[in-house]
Amino acid sequence: MRKIKLNSVTEHTPQIFRVLSLDNLDIEWLPNQSILVPITNVQEIEIFGRYIQAGLDNLYSIYSSDLLERVGANNLFMPQQQVLKSNDVVNVDPYKKNLNVLLRASDTHHTLFLTNRCNNYCIMCSQPPTKHDDSWLVQQALEIIDHLSYEPMNIGLTGGEPLLLDEQLRLIIDTIHNKFPSTEIDVLTNGRLFSNPKIAESVLSNLETKVNWLVPLYGHADLLHDFVVQQHSAFEETLEGLYILQHYVQPIQLRIVLVKPVLENLIDLCDYIRTNLPFVKEVALIGCEPIGFALANKELSQVDIKDWWDQLNAAVDLLLSTKTRLILMNIPLCCLPQSLWQYAEKSISDWKNTYDKVCESCDLKKKCCGLFTWYQNGWTPSILNPIKLVDNPC
Repeated sequence: MRKIKLNSVTEHTPQIFRVLSLDNLDIEWLPNQSILVPITNVQEIEIFGRYIQAGLDNLYSIYSSDLLERVGANNLFMPQQQVLKSNDVVNVDPYKKNLNVLLRASDTHHTLFLTNRCNNYCIMCSQPPTKHDDSWLVQQALEIIDHLSYEPMNIGLTGGEPLLLDEQLRLIIDTIHNKFPSTEIDVLTNGRLFSNPKIAESVLSNLETKVNWLVPLYGHADLLHDFVVQQHSAFEETLEGLYILQHYVQPIQLRIVLVKPVLENLIDLCDYIRTNLPFVKEVALIGCEPIGFALANKELSQVDIKDWWDQLNAAVDLLLSTKTRLILMNIPLCCLPQSLWQYAEKSISDWKNTYDKVCESCDLKKKCCGLFTWYQNGWTPSILNPIKLVDNPC
């Protein structure tokens, strides 16, 4: 989520807005949305005023800070260097004076955050869970969907643990599908609560939407997986959840975050997947995000991925011996053996993606996932070395 610090905030501000420029207002205005219009000069103030006089009462303005004296302090003001784009979906936090860009049309990744509660406590969790009531996030997600004016190729639903929402998760899935029938939905879940027949029924029964279920698995035995997620019986419940998903003919991506306890048993884990979970559509091997609990458990989370190339290659060979698709995520190309570049994806969400200075001279920068924005406070997956492609003189 991109955050923009506002210079001032009005007392009564709707929580969710769709951003529209004055140029697009005539043809794209909708009566059931709260519309936020960026105003950058005196002429635009006058044009906006005419729309208000015409009775468009769902319009709100946000001004560049140099217009303060012109319009008065009881308005939204944004620093001049910040830019909002038409069809951004944003919310305003009047207490912290933040404007949060929740979704941006130009982004590759679109995600709705549904809860910060979780029934796991993973040693490397990038979003440490809390126990307080955050049920308002469900209503916010529904409002965001209402304010979307374009059909995304994909929307991710994440937390926390989305299955804690039970039938409310199904409501969000169905709401997306009803408005955008071609949009694929990814749900990042630990899968454990699918072992509860009631929840499995309410979420999965008669599900027509194309949903991909992204489920982590961190070991081939209970003591390994349960240690990483810090919950007794999690391995057993996760497996039961996976078999329930298979029963409902749902596509599954297994996610394996490459922290030390996982890498130490990666070959056995991939052999277990090959033998016992042949119905899994996809396996993702994922570099650890250096934030949250990963920083607190640095001795377990920080690895130099190049030290584990032998294990990585052997694990990949096992997975490729099946029909399961393999992808590598959050690991720069220069940190991987060249033989694995073909499986690497640009996986880091737009708003938290960056590159190091040394990446500027890399010939494959445009194809590389890069780094998390906060890597300087954490670590990189290995020493970064710009890749230089050598033309074949023949």
